Parts: sequence; C-alpha cells; structure tokens
Amino acid sequence: TNPKEFTTEDGSVITLGTGCATDPYLIYTPGQLDDVRNHLFDLMSLLIPLMEEYTMEPPPASAFDPLKNANQNFSQIRNIDLQNYIQVKYPLEGWHPIGDNIFNVMEASEMPEHIDLFLGNYNGNNKIIDNLLINIDASSAVKSAGLFSGICGNLFNMNLRNANVICNSSGNLSDASVLTGLALNINMILIEMTGSFDFDLTNTVKVENCNLYNTNLQVNNCPYLNNISLLTPVAYFTDFTDCEINGNVTVNNSRCQIVSLAIGELGSGSAKRVKANGNINIEQCELARISGLVGAWNSLEFASNDISIEDCVTTGRIEAKDTKYFDSLTGLIGQIPGPTSDMEDFPNMYVKNCKSSMDLTIDGYNGNGEYGLAAGGIIGNCCITAGEYFDETRIKLSDCEYSGNITINDMNEYILEIGGLVGTGNLISIDNCEFKGKINYENSSTFQVSIGGLVGRLGSYIYDSYTNVRNCSTSAGADITLTNITEPTDYGDNYELNIGTLIGINYSDCCRGTDSLTGCSANNELKLISYDDSPYNHFGGEQGYIYPLDA
Repeated sequence: TNPKEFTTEDGSVITLGTGCATDPYLIYTPGQLDDVRNHLFDLMSLLIPLMEEYTMEPPPASAFDPLKNANQNFSQIRNIDLQNYIQVKYPLEGWHPIGDNIFNVMEASEMPEHIDLFLGNYNGNNKIIDNLLINIDASSAVKSAGLFSGICGNLFNMNLRNANVICNSSGNLSDASVLTGLALNINMILIEMTGSFDFDLTNTVKVENCNLYNTNLQVNNCPYLNNISLLTPVAYFTDFTDCEINGNVTVNNSRCQIVSLAIGELGSGSAKRVKANGNINIEQCELARISGLVGAWNSLEFASNDISIEDCVTTGRIEAKDTKYFDSLTGLIGQIPGPTSDMEDFPNMYVKNCKSSMDLTIDGYNGNGEYGLAAGGIIGNCCITAGEYFDETRIKLSDCEYSGNITINDMNEYILEIGGLVGTGNLISIDNCEFKGKINYENSSTFQVSIGGLVGRLGSYIYDSYTNVRNCSTSAGADITLTNITEPTDYGDNYELNIGTLIGINYSDCCRGTDSLTGCSANNELKLISYDDSPYNHFGGEQGYIYPLDA
C-alpha cells in the first residue's frame, strides 16, 4: 500500500503511514483524528460471505483470521485541539463517536450493512486531545457516546483534556462516556456466534496510561440508559492500567443501571493503578449502582483467569438526592455479583492495596419496599446469591482503606446494610483492611438495618456461606451515629436495627459453626442518639447480632 501524504498549512508534506504495526498512520491534525473512522474493519464484509458458505453449521475459528490483520495502527504526533474543527464540521451534535459499538448493533432489529470495528492500536504518545465536545439531544441517533463509540483494540498513552459530553432527552442513547462507550475482546462475540471455544480470551483489550483531565459528563432527562462513566461504561475482557481520571458526572431526572467515575461494568477484566478524582451528583433518578471506580465487576462465563483490582485510588464526593431503587453505593466497587451454582470453577477475584476517601451521601431515598441498599467504602454488595457449593472464598479483599464519610439521610426502604469497608459481604475474605471515616444514619425509616464499622451484613441466611474477616480495624473517631430513626409502618412488625462497631449482623458463623471474625480491633464508638425501640434491635460491641448457630 502506498503511504498517504498530507500537506500542512505551511506547505510541508507529512507521510501518514500505511497502518501496519511498523508503519502506523500518523495523526497530526483534528482532521486526521477524525479520519480514523475511515480505516476501520467492516465486520459485515467478513460475515456475509461466511454466512453464505456455512449455511448448516457455524464457520470455524480460522475463518475469522482476517480480524487479526486489520492494519489499524495509529500514532498521534502532536497535541490536537478539536474546538474549531468541531464548530465547523459538527456544529449541532458535536463530535461523532468513532466506530460502532457492536453491542448496540447486535441489539438492532435488522442487521446493518456495515459494522465498523476498531481492532488495532491507538498510541497517543502522551500528546493531548483538547476540547472534545459531544452534545446529544432527542433528535440524535447516537447510541454510545465518547471519542470512540466502541473499541475491540487497544488504547495507549492518551490524554483528553477539557472534554464535555452533554446528553439531553435522548431516547436512543444507551451508554455515555468521554473515552469509549465499549471496550471488548471481539473473541467474546465470536464464541457466542460460533459456539466454538477456539478463540483466545486471555489476550485482553488494553487501555494503558489513558488519562482524562477536567472532563465533564452530564445526562439530563434520559428515559433509559445502561451505564454512565468517564472512561468506559462497558468493558469485557479488558485490562485498565495506569489511568488517571479527573472530572465530574451529573445525572438529573434519568433512569440508568450504573453511574461511575471511571468504569461502569467490568467483566473478566482488571484495573491496576487507576486513579479517579471528582464528583458524582445525582438528583431525581432511578438507577442501580453508584461507584467511584467500577460499578459492577464480575468474572464472566467461559472465563477462567484470576482477575484483580489493585493499587487503585478514588477521591472526591458522591451525592444522590431524591433518588429511587438503587442497590449499591460505594467509593470503589459497586457490586460483585459472584458465581452461581453452575460455576464451580469460578476464578479468584482480588482487591488489593486500594484506597478511597470519597464521601458518600444519600439525601432522600424513597423506594417501594421491594429494594434494599448496600453501602460500603470499598465494596457495596458482594456475592449476595453465592451459595453452599463453595468451600472457600472467591473474593479476596486485602490491604485496603476507606477514610471517607458515609451519610444516609431521609431513607424509606425495606433493607439497609452499611459497612465502612463492605455493605453486604458473602463468599469474601477481608484481610488487613481499615476503616477511618464515619457513618451517619439519620432522619430515616427503614425496616431492617445492619450497620458495622467493617461490614454491614456478613454472610447469608439462605446459603452455607464461606466468609471471614481477619486482622482488620476501625480507627479512633470512625464512629457510627444514629439520629432520629423511626419505625416504618409499611413492612410488618419485625422492625430491627443491628449495629456493631465492626459487624452489623453476622450470618456466617451460624452456617459454618466457625469464628468468621478473628484478630480484628474496634477503636470506634456507637453513638445512638435517638431511635425507636424494638424487641428485635441489637446493639452489640464488635458485632450487633450473631445469628444463632441452630437457627
């Protein structure tokens, strides 16, 4: 292939490359960055002939080898300012995301003529992309917002600064981000399409040293979204390394699954040395999970490798006002669903050496009695349905610290579980971790409440749960305060408060008959200022209530 050439304003000629690994396309200008969309791989150009050839059976894995040689390698050479370019070329909606999000395409009612995938490598060489602007409204057809709509390749050494993504009243939008709406190992899709496991899932997509500075993502009046996050809302078989996120997320009067500063849903992927700093402000919304780093993290089917979140840090504030139905709130990881009964080979998931100082605040939560909230400094909800077929923990939390404040005000719901480290913990081992913040529960009326300086609820009353907490502590001043807590009138007669300096309620001991809390120290206090009494209230020392062994 002959190299392309580009003539700059001063008349000099720049060779742009051929796109192969040793001769990448060179990106000097906003126009060349925009031109990346014209060098993608059209998946339909491969699928249509294969569907015509293989009418009775799925094509073999070797038929998809062209995906490995897409020659999509890009190297950014200079800083790029998109402001004037977007004003001229995209004056209404702002930047058009590069490529297709294959999930959006697969959910469409009709197969499209083209599916343009980014399969290669973009190396930003630590240069800057300034003033990305995306402005989506009700007339927009954009389903996945970001610099990229989706990637099945790798991003390295990128810096986006002063980016603004604004989504207003869009019924088409499914995911909103600044960097990319989706990061996905394409082999996951090929396994589902062919039924063959001959595709490599260990070669994960890489997002390395990709940084966002002074970025803002705002969503208003959107009826249904999947996920919202600054880095990427959805990532499967993707590893994030050495990334820094600095920005704010604001969501008003909308419905969505996940709101996170960094990553929305992370499936069978890892995050190492990722730092997220900023604020999340949510008002009058219906949603599921709010987190500082990752909204939901799990190991997917047909995945066997251990995964980890380690050396990550979150700072800033999360505040939700007049919001309904969400199930987890956390400074680091919103939910770890964990394994189900047919996943006996479920790998280990490690959370190591992470810190969060994010303040977590709910001011007005009014459910309908069908939901519950798990709030934790490091993990909100862990393995709530994992069961008796596991004889050891699969989630391993160690050497982590939370030093922010958790405040729940004006909440009316069925269940509330708050822990300085983990809100609801099942099938988890917690080692050498510390809670240094405060927990305030006030002006609320919730039926079943469990609050602990380390874990709100430990274990499960349904399953034979394997769970333990070892050598953890709460610091002096990491107090739990209850003020103006009243008995609800809608949920029956068993109103209960289970409050302990370390554990709110412990079901693990009753299932295993062993001591699940060892070597831990409580240096904090319970400050029970005003609450309605009940025969089911339990205010212990280290543990509010230990479920009876013979129950």
